[in-house]
Amino acid sequence: MTEQTAERYLKGRIEYWTPPMQDRSRVHQIREQIEDLLLDDYCAYPLRETGSWSHGTAISIYSDVDYFAPMLSTRPDDSSAALGRLAASINRGGVGGLAYVDRPCVRVMFTGADSNQDIEITPAFEINGSEDDYHIPDPETSGWIRSNPKFHLDYVDSAQRKTNNLAKGLIRLIKAWNAILDVKVSELSSLLWTLTSKEFDSDVYASQSRRRGRAGGAPPRPAVFLAAVQG
Repeated sequence: MTEQTAERYLKGRIEYWTPPMQDRSRVHQIREQIEDLLLDDYCAYPLRETGSWSHGTAISIYSDVDYFAPMLSTRPDDSSAALGRLAASINRGGVGGLAYVDRPCVRVMFTGADSNQDIEITPAFEINGSEDDYHIPDPETSGWIRSNPKFHLDYVDSAQRKTNNLAKGLIRLIKAWNAILDVKVSELSSLLWTLTSKEFDSDVYASQSRRRGRAGGAPPRPAVFLAAVQG
């Protein structure tokens, strides 16, 4: 397989797994409906998109849409109370989906035409004086943990810049591989670390190539990556 053939194939796969505009438009409509419910119920401010859809790494069919719901109330000691309040507010409005607590978020499941548009909404309490820090429910206990959505977004964007705009496409391919073959790729932080260092950092790769007597100053080529994925 030539490099050009491999590159065309990988680009085609990335385009295939990128959510189409009609999916994003429908998600936006659902988001507006939920926001209206939460505002009318004095539960939360307008939702803030986080996760793979905001990072540009979501894949069609499999990726949930993630939101922070900045809560209007005082943060309770037990995060279960905030989760329950959020789920109850959504269920009272009848958005066409069932909201239930799936710690650390409230999951809204849909059926019919929207069955592939599950939404996860996390109650979030902004920490005063911080730079985009929030308290969100602890996944394991009834307490709270800190989260910073801007940090995560900047992290992914940094990986994209350091890999000549290859990182997000590669992440989509690995997510699709994970979803279809159930290979248990549950954490992408180590992948991003790899992408932004060592062999995937073009500057480092160039210096390592020279030391090893190899030519070239770019990350491994598409044909090499494709062979590794297929083999």
